[in-house]
Amino acid sequence: MQEKFLALKVEERYEPFTYVWDRSSIDGPMRSARAAQFPKQKQRYLIVRRYFEIGGIRQTSARSQEFLQIDPAAVESAARRLEREKLISRGLRIGGLPGVHSVLREFL
Repeated sequence: MQEKFLALKVEERYEPFTYVWDRSSIDGPMRSARAAQFPKQKQRYLIVRRYFEIGGIRQTSARSQEFLQIDPAAVESAARRLEREKLISRGLRIGGLPGVHSVLREFL
């Protein structure tokens, strides 16, 4: 359901740790209308930024670009911008994981 955006994570609770999900139909149309007002480049940047915020550690590989369904050059551009803004660190090797990763700075 999440892959098709039928359900959205709307909250995280820490005592006990829980994700709260809700139907995207609740405010999905309103969010779509707001998002359409942004230029495409900003939309892509915001999607990639949220992708990192949710996961903390990501690869900007072809696999993640395919998951996001965003042009690889746009994903790379957004990742470079996030690095310039000091939100992520890129090109890190993490023990036990193959390849290089980008990590939210707050996790370092």
